[in-house]
Amino acid sequence: MQERGLRRVEENLQAVASMQETPQWFVQLEGAMNNLERQVNEQQVAVEVQVARLQVECDGLRRRAEMLGGMREELMQAMEERVAATARTPAAPAREERYAMLARRCDELEAKMAAQKVHVESHEQRFGSLAERLEAQQQEALDQNRHQQSQRREELLQEVDCQMRVMRQRMDTLSELCDELMMR
Repeated sequence: MQERGLRRVEENLQAVASMQETPQWFVQLEGAMNNLERQVNEQQVAVEVQVARLQVECDGLRRRAEMLGGMREELMQAMEERVAATARTPAAPAREERYAMLARRCDELEAKMAAQKVHVESHEQRFGSLAERLEAQQQEALDQNRHQQSQRREELLQEVDCQMRVMRQRMDTLSELCDELMMR
């Protein structure tokens, strides 16, 4: 009878000692959570780099459009000066052709500038919508991650509570067995 009681006490002590070790599933869970956080951070950095690159490209297009706009004004001013100068002098057919050619070039330049402006504005709109979508996806991923973490924390707390109850029961049993052994 005493041997059986001693074996039960030894088994309970071994069970209590093994409870102090970190369970393998908990280590795996922590590794998975760390991996998930690392992947989210990597994706966020990649998105930020891509948005920065697109913003630089958009700024370059904007400067190019501004430069074309400045050239247009200079050409228009030079053409107006020449037209005014030819209005004072007798008109020659070659000059008229030249002015017509300059007017066509100005029109072409205006059309190119308008196309560049539309191109820049469309890029700005796309980049803005891309940034908004990326922010929304990132926020959604973070919310999901937080939700999963809170659920897992609750599960872990429940598991710890259960293990604590089992340990208390075993301690009570061990205490009772010790009392029995002392009585004998």
